[in-house]
Amino acid sequence: MGKKVLFVDDDEGILKMAKVELQESGFEFHGTTQSEQAMKILDQEEDFDIVIIDIGLPDQNGLQLLQRIKERKKLLPTVIVSGDVSRQEEALNSGATIFIEKPFPLTFGDTINKVLSDTKDNTR
Repeated sequence: MGKKVLFVDDDEGILKMAKVELQESGFEFHGTTQSEQAMKILDQEEDFDIVIIDIGLPDQNGLQLLQRIKERKKLLPTVIVSGDVSRQEEALNSGATIFIEKPFPLTFGDTINKVLSDTKDNTR
């Protein structure tokens, strides 16, 4: 089975696009538009390889969700995505592994694979 990714974004269109791209890159995709649902998914399924979080969520700021995830799963690689590049430093200082600006590059799946590869190299 492929690497598992949880993608949290308030835009269903983004989730659909990301699902196609990430599945083509070998990921098992799980997506939700709500931070509380994301936490439930993470609690129910322990073996996610990476979580991708949009900053602008309807029920909680994505950086707040990031902090909640890091409290429970400190070593889990996390990606913050946003169309507002001015939030990059804040995202990285909050514990994100990487920040990716929207709209996503055509090589989004490759970028996520590289994040995982780099993270595993740094934990050895």
